[in-house]
Amino acid sequence: MISGKEIRWFTERENTHILEWFKTYNQEFDGKKTRTDFYLSQNLSESISIKLREGDLEIKKRNGKGKLTTLSKNCVGYVELWEKWDFNSRKNEDYKNITSNKDGQWIPIEKERLSVKFKNDAGKWKEVDSDKTISSGCQVEYTKVNCRGQVWYSFLLEWFGQEFLQLPDGYIEQLTGNSIFDPGNSYGYPAFLIRFDQLPKGVSDS
Repeated sequence: MISGKEIRWFTERENTHILEWFKTYNQEFDGKKTRTDFYLSQNLSESISIKLREGDLEIKKRNGKGKLTTLSKNCVGYVELWEKWDFNSRKNEDYKNITSNKDGQWIPIEKERLSVKFKNDAGKWKEVDSDKTISSGCQVEYTKVNCRGQVWYSFLLEWFGQEFLQLPDGYIEQLTGNSIFDPGNSYGYPAFLIRFDQLPKGVSDS
């Protein structure tokens, strides 16, 4: 089991300031690195997420409700505590039916993600490879989300491990500029999916 804290916002418009920030780390949306996750759609709950990701079944459970948190004068949202379990499911007989979208109980979501990971290095933030496993750190993500033909964008800060890294002064302003991220758009993927639960069945994002 993995525990962590995260604060996330969903917006319908692409944020050019955040995109420019990621370009300083040589990352941009180019369509070359996308993946499709499959979320179980039945009995959706804002506190439970069940998804199939690249052969692994991932279960996430939110502990309690999110805590309203101010990161800057323009960035206010809910920090949520999540627990996660991973199970390999690639050999399961149902895997092919789910990933070929023949099982209508799963929602396919195509994602293209930009990601930078940081760790504490003598009191300072130090960038590390996003694919590298570290005991504690913070990951900044910006994801282009295609759900049933609708494109959204997800902005996330996720803390993991025992150490809660403090954001450097002015960091959020540098990252987001004058962009406004408000509590009304701050929620996790389960809450996001509930918005799409009533869309016509069979509409795919690919």
